[in-house]
Amino acid sequence: MSPPGRPKGEYRSAEREDNPMNNMRPAPDTQHVASPCTSVCTIDPVNGLCAGCYRTLDEIAGWIQLSDDAKCALIAALAARRARVGAMLQTPDAADGQR
Repeated sequence: MSPPGRPKGEYRSAEREDNPMNNMRPAPDTQHVASPCTSVCTIDPVNGLCAGCYRTLDEIAGWIQLSDDAKCALIAALAARRARVGAMLQTPDAADGQR
């Protein structure tokens, strides 16, 4: 259904310059740092890390407020966490379910 006063099939484009929603989009020349979330959102009660992205609850909750530099630094630290948690899972005690 077309809005009143407009011919059938004619809609106001969301891409128009005067659309206030366009102000919410990042400028084309800014860098966007994607979240490391893998949609496996389960916090390990022992180490406090997400099983998917290896972030803490505080890091997950605060992601949107971090600067791009802080996001990049956190992402860089996740590889070491992943390796450390993986190494813990490979120990004989962890294989028996004990840590």
